[in-house]
This record gives sequence, C-alpha cells and structure tokens, in this order.
Amino acid sequence: MASVAFDTLKFAKRLEPAGVSASQAEATAEAFAEATSQELATKADLALLEARLSAKIEAVDAKFGAMETKFGALETKLGALETGVELKLGALETGVELKLGALETGLDLKLGALETRIVLKLGFLVVAILVGIEAFNRYFPPAH
Repeated sequence: MASVAFDTLKFAKRLEPAGVSASQAEATAEAFAEATSQELATKADLALLEARLSAKIEAVDAKFGAMETKFGALETKLGALETGVELKLGALETGVELKLGALETGLDLKLGALETRIVLKLGFLVVAILVGIEAFNRYFPPAH
C-alpha cells in the first residue's frame, strides 16, 4: 500500500482567502495531513487483492467440484448396495415362500395320511362291533 503525499502549506494557503485565519488553516491542514498520512490502498493494491481473492474462490470452487464428484460416487455405490440388498431380500422372500409351501404340502400329506388311518381304524372298529353283535346273537339268540 502506498501513502498519499499531501502539501499542508498549499492546503492552508487555499483556506486563508476563504476567510479562515492563518492559525486555523494551519491547524486544519495538519489535522487533515495526519488523518490521511496512513497508508491507503491504491488501484494496484485493490487489483492485486482482487486477483488473490479470485484465486482463492477458484480453489474453493475446485474443492466443491471434487466434493460433488465424491458425493456422486458415493450415491452410485449406495444405489448399488440398495439394489443388492433388494435382490437378496427378494431371494430370501422367495426361499421362505418355497419352504412354507413345502411345509404346507408336507403337512397336508401327513394330515391326509392321519385321516386315512383314523377312517380305517374307525371302519375296523365298526366291523368289529358288528361282528361282536352277530357273534353275541348266534350264541345268545334273542328269546321270542
């Protein structure tokens, strides 16, 4: 940054024709010189600062671009994982349905076999009762 050159004598001399006393003009010129004696930014300083800020902004933009790429890759991986999980769940569901179907079929067969055995046993029981009644009637005929 550069400091601005300021001619206090010239400043004071310009105030005097406007009706400002010489002591007031000198005091004003010195106060103004003191206030402006600090370094001020020049157009070149501002251009340099703008260039540095532009470079920083470009670097930040590049990092955001890289982050977007990484997030895109993560999104793709998550999509693939989701698809894999859905396929595995579908296969598991199919497997469970097949096993339940097989269990149901096996249970139906076992219940059918059990029903057949019960019917046969009841049939034999009825036959045995009828044979017993017939035998009882032969050996102990009813009295008429």
